[in-house]
Amino acid sequence: MMKHVLLISLCLALSASAPWAEAKPPRPQQKATPKQLEAMLKANPNDVEASMNYLRATYDAYRAGITAKDFNASEKALDRLNAFLKTLEPDDEKAKQYQQRSITTAAGWRRALAVERTPLEVYLKRIKTDADDAEAINGYYRKTMPGISTLARSNPDEAEKKLEEMKAFFAKIKARSKKELTAKQIDSYARSYAGIEKRIEGGRKHANLIGAKAMKLEVASWTNGKALSAKNLKGKVVLLDFWSVWCGPCIATFPHLRDWREKYADKGLVIIGLTRKYNYTWNADAGRASRRAEGENTESEEHAMLGHFAKHHKLKHVFAIQKDRAISDFYGVSGIPQVVVIDRQGKVRLIRVGSGEQNAHDVEAMLEKLIGTKTAARE
Repeated sequence: MMKHVLLISLCLALSASAPWAEAKPPRPQQKATPKQLEAMLKANPNDVEASMNYLRATYDAYRAGITAKDFNASEKALDRLNAFLKTLEPDDEKAKQYQQRSITTAAGWRRALAVERTPLEVYLKRIKTDADDAEAINGYYRKTMPGISTLARSNPDEAEKKLEEMKAFFAKIKARSKKELTAKQIDSYARSYAGIEKRIEGGRKHANLIGAKAMKLEVASWTNGKALSAKNLKGKVVLLDFWSVWCGPCIATFPHLRDWREKYADKGLVIIGLTRKYNYTWNADAGRASRRAEGENTESEEHAMLGHFAKHHKLKHVFAIQKDRAISDFYGVSGIPQVVVIDRQGKVRLIRVGSGEQNAHDVEAMLEKLIGTKTAARE
């Protein structure tokens, strides 16, 4: 269980691709209220899965407060978590580790909350007064870099411009500073530039793909349904979902995939889940996939695991196991989940990366445009 928890957390961190990103707990299979989860943990403090779900519920409340600019609500959610965890006395070592991890994670969220509460102008004023104000420098970085990261995919040229402005700003601070630690602090931020530059490159690639002819799907094997050929896809709207069984954000998109299939399948939508062979097995008791302890899956074993996974998550669209990175490279996949929408003429119309609600809204709007009843009748 702990290995699975840590693996999903790693997936979430990698999907954020940024040092300023908050550490997010894995998303539970089913939601429960904080009150229900507290009751479960009071009854059994060693229930790691309930602890995981409780941390996620707290994160959701914390993020909701930040989104609404209700920072007091975010702080109350963190206070409740810390106060409750202190009442628990687990005697299982894994449960103890997760309890401590939850406390440490919440402390990180509290630091992020302090940055959210502070206007950028305050940090700039402090830096102007003192070029060695480490807290203000860090606050400026944490408030500025996420915006650049977001722009990297939607407006790569503007993101590149703002990244160069940040570099120039930090260069001026280093020139004014008198402490060696300030230079080291600023140099540590430079390690994130490569990741942003890669995102910008990916954003440009995605932009250039819009309107281009889709790549022919040559895969190693198909599962969870019949193999699809170019003939099967001709005249269809195709949604390619790049995903993996170990990816928490990918699992978070499944409700949307189920809804879109139910709503549009009979109007010409084909959803294809593109993944790779990761050598996981299905743990029926836990209701999840787990990395194989040793050796590799045969093709039939991999298919069986994916079949159980699909049934558990009520996914009915077909999966394709890629034979290499050719398809992922063509579509510029550097993070998952990634969705590519292809129109009836076989041209790329939309690419989105990540599991956010805005992405889901954009994808559904494009599907409605391409295969909504009125549009489908014209096309």
